[in-house]
Amino acid sequence: MERKKEILVIEQDKNIHEAYKEIFDAQKYHIISAHNAQDGIAISKILSPNIVILSMELGSPEQTLKELKQNSGNTPIIAVGGKEADRSQIQSFSNVYRYFLKPLSLKNLLKAVTEVLQQTSLNSNEVSQKGVIEIENFEFEKFLGQGAYGKVYKGQYLGEETAIKILRKSDLSSEKISRFQREVFALASIEHENIIELLHTGVTKENYYYMITKYFPGENLETLLKKHGKFPPKDATEIAIQVAEGLTEAHKENLIHRDIKPSNILYSPKLRKVKIIDFGLVRLHGYKKTITQKGMALGTPYYMSPEQCKTKKANHFSDIYNLGATFYHLLTGVPPFVKRSIFEIMVAHEKAKVTFPKNFNANLASIIEKMMAKKPTNRYPSMHDVAEVLKQTVTTL
Repeated sequence: MERKKEILVIEQDKNIHEAYKEIFDAQKYHIISAHNAQDGIAISKILSPNIVILSMELGSPEQTLKELKQNSGNTPIIAVGGKEADRSQIQSFSNVYRYFLKPLSLKNLLKAVTEVLQQTSLNSNEVSQKGVIEIENFEFEKFLGQGAYGKVYKGQYLGEETAIKILRKSDLSSEKISRFQREVFALASIEHENIIELLHTGVTKENYYYMITKYFPGENLETLLKKHGKFPPKDATEIAIQVAEGLTEAHKENLIHRDIKPSNILYSPKLRKVKIIDFGLVRLHGYKKTITQKGMALGTPYYMSPEQCKTKKANHFSDIYNLGATFYHLLTGVPPFVKRSIFEIMVAHEKAKVTFPKNFNANLASIIEKMMAKKPTNRYPSMHDVAEVLKQTVTTL
């Protein structure tokens, strides 16, 4: 199922945020809020919104536009506010779709957002419907969604149900190509029932990078959490066991995922089966090319370990922390630390104690506390140990 269209709103006025949320919620769009340019830029680097609504009254709008384009490629932007004299300069940016001065008509804004989302939806489907890309032995069936650095389609490869991830032309930066290659290398190195299976990879004559994996009939945990809320303790623990077992195999191959979170875990309630996906941030033993600049934090803030927040090298202890934070989210319906800004979330990971709701299972709380210990060596020695203690606990739930 295709995920909801995501709109990143970068605006300091809380009342405007609420007004946007009201009109877009009615259209079943998902709003991601940033109250300053710095947070908006950081979010655009981590997520891949379908459209950005940017206030021209925040800091240096031209610099913000440049950084958004660098992070999100050709993600369309609707600029709001500012001065008439700035119009031509702002609209000179290729990713600015519309520019509205204030006072703003919410009706016109909604119309513009709907138009651009319809257009990008058509563009997303052009691969399968118009045959723009041809891959030998692969038949496109439908568009599934868009990830951090590529579009995903369902199809048939040599008669087998598969999914294909395609790296967009607009995303052909050296960093994103490196992430794509890392993921291919990682998936080719691992064979485990809880890790998505790579079948084929290549580059088309049109210069699209692609990888074909076995199709898994599940949804990511982030989507399931939004639909149904927290998981029953036994279900959440069974999921965590499978993730821990998959990561145990990855760690044996000296592969550190570094970005375990709900959206990178597929789950089928019917099959009660888990698949770990998106190894684009994986740390590879012996792979010398780096994908980040010195001093850059790597991961997703809600689930990052203290050492990742401090931009230190991640190791298997970091994956244990990431899984602990994800496990907490499954059991409570919210991440361990919910704050106003990314900076506050990262500080909380470094310094704040994890707290639990009333009547929370004491055994599970103890396990999560150990998985999320601030000092890496105070966590479980290995992911195998995590899996074993969870297996012992699940029988009591």
